[in-house]
Amino acid sequence: MATCDIVLCHIQYIFTT
Repeated sequence: MATCDIVLCHIQYIFTT
């Protein structure tokens, strides 16, 4: 995860938690 968008980062974080 080198480049990650602001929103995408949050969404991915919630989905990967």
